[in-house]
Amino acid sequence: MFPKFIKPLLILILLASPLMGKAESPQTLISLADQAMARNQLSTALIHLKNAAKQDPENPFIRLKLADLFVRTGQGVQAEVEL
Repeated sequence: MFPKFIKPLLILILLASPLMGKAESPQTLISLADQAMARNQLSTALIHLKNAAKQDPENPFIRLKLADLFVRTGQGVQAEVEL
């Protein structure tokens, strides 16, 4: 009925699907942001912190780190928004 490769392919897709699109926890994203900042990759750090803030919008620690990073990148207005 189906070609022989279809069944193994479906099994592979089903096994791999939990790994796809798995969101990092806010704490993991903060850690990734810290690592990026240590390498002076500020835009990468901003992305990680913004994603952390989306997951935990009421976390003041994330907001403070975002504000600090916005100041460091010359985005004072955005820093005020975070505070």
